[in-house]
Amino acid sequence: MFGKNLFKSRRQTPSASVLIVSDDRDTLSTLQTMLADNGFTVYALANVTAALTLLNEIDLPDVLMCDFVDPFTEGVGFIKKLQIRYGKSALPPAVFLMDSPDDELAASELGVYDVLPKPVQEERLLQCLTVLSDRSAAV
Repeated sequence: MFGKNLFKSRRQTPSASVLIVSDDRDTLSTLQTMLADNGFTVYALANVTAALTLLNEIDLPDVLMCDFVDPFTEGVGFIKKLQIRYGKSALPPAVFLMDSPDDELAASELGVYDVLPKPVQEERLLQCLTVLSDRSAAV
């Protein structure tokens, strides 16, 4: 007879939490699945308003990810609001998802840790998030 735990998930306990804000539903879904499958706790939201509301209800995630510029999740404004709300030193590292590398300087000025081009490559994303979650855990 088969054991009771035969069909239970073998996923590891989440190692870090990631808040993703993107109006691109395909990107959001892909990232959510990719990260959850790799043991991350994922909060995936389609707009900044929902993200700010959620942040009132949860502990700060270990890493923030958002679109750099688009009509609904304008990343620069989102990061600036979070810097005001939590202070720059308390804010977890942020990663921008970009369609073009033109605004990397602006991202750097905000203290954004990394810029990932779309479509996001899984290996590059996991490498980036592992470094950031290890950095957050050490603080």
